[in-house]
Amino acid sequence: MKKKGVYEGIGRENRYLATQQKVNFDDGWKLPGRGEPGEGCGELVRYVCPNCGHVEVVEHRCMKRECPVCGPLWVRREAVCMKKRLERAKAVLGGRLHHVVISPPCDVVIKSDNDVKVWRRRVYRVLRDAGARGGVVVIHPYRDDGGDFSRVGLHFHCLVLGDWIERGDVVFRREKLVLKRVGPLKYFKQYYYVLEHAGVRDGLHGITWFGDVAYNNFPASEDERIVGGGGKKVICPRCGAEMVREYIYDWVSRDLVRFVYVDDYG
Repeated sequence: MKKKGVYEGIGRENRYLATQQKVNFDDGWKLPGRGEPGEGCGELVRYVCPNCGHVEVVEHRCMKRECPVCGPLWVRREAVCMKKRLERAKAVLGGRLHHVVISPPCDVVIKSDNDVKVWRRRVYRVLRDAGARGGVVVIHPYRDDGGDFSRVGLHFHCLVLGDWIERGDVVFRREKLVLKRVGPLKYFKQYYYVLEHAGVRDGLHGITWFGDVAYNNFPASEDERIVGGGGKKVICPRCGAEMVREYIYDWVSRDLVRFVYVDDYG
């Protein structure tokens, strides 16, 4: 239910308060698929079944989100996991799923990771005031600049569970944040978009769960753990046993280049 005095509607003159944001914070953010591949990514790996001796040679994938090849695979995998988790939370806890974007105002200056964390804590408070019971907050460090997503503009995409979320653009003046309800959360492409442009940065979690859907309040199901784990197991097509990784082959020459232990990758 709407809390009296918590937020105010914004007029036409303030409509671009969030979209015209100009922030100045340390570079180093990457988007999925716009970094370097992980070690051994693209090389051929030999798997042997410890039960029947069957051999499979498969292409190794690092599944790092910044990898140009594995980035889209990581986005899809995590989007499937996120969708499963939120839909399970809806079934268990009740309520409706919403897609919300929250942005700091145009005069904010963000210089460090700690500043980002401070604004994220404000986002949690705004979401609770707006009626969200829990969900996931994803940091987006850049805005769309003709499809390039190179214009700096910190904002937060939030996929939340709640009975009611304020419609339209809303200013939370105490927290100095603008909330925009994009609409109901219905389609897989919404999850994919949110993760496709999520900020990737060492030392800072770009994806965090909060409230009733946080992991300490709502543990992951076995199905979510399997999906989130990346599906790294190779199963023997003959006997169904889990196969063991033994060798890595050069992608071009197909020659054995070095022996690796099972736990060296992944």
